[in-house]
Amino acid sequence: MIREGGAAVQSIDRPRPRAKGGTDAPSLIARSGGVPHLVHVFATFAVGGAEIRLVTIANRLGRKYRHTVISLDGGFDCADRLDPSLGVELLTVPAHKGRGFSLGNLLHFRRAIRKLRPDLLLTAEGFAISELDSVPGGIGLTAWLGKTYAALGFDILGGADGM
Repeated sequence: MIREGGAAVQSIDRPRPRAKGGTDAPSLIARSGGVPHLVHVFATFAVGGAEIRLVTIANRLGRKYRHTVISLDGGFDCADRLDPSLGVELLTVPAHKGRGFSLGNLLHFRRAIRKLRPDLLLTAEGFAISELDSVPGGIGLTAWLGKTYAALGFDILGGADGM
């Protein structure tokens, strides 16, 4: 654990032993009492437009969601704006810059996501939904998101009413 501007910052850079049965982590409900886990990935968590929007939303949502922020460059200047009572987890995942595809980077991210087991993974490129079926009402949220994004003109796999 690294201390960065008063906030605790972890680095996910080594594998952890797998639990019996081959799963990496307990179910969402066992881990967080049914509170959906949102993981936000940023190239940097310096003070900027998207970062400030996340801080504003997280602070207003309160403890309805559990947030983890991943900063690829280890910068967390915007974290000082987060409400400390939220307990937002700040992580850095080692990423090596270079040209083209990096299998090493892919493995680091895969390991991090398997460890975190987010319900919603939010990036600059969009989001991915996973494990929402483990939260009461989660599939309803998935259906609502599908209809909402279809109404906004996005192509939705299965259409507005399909999943």
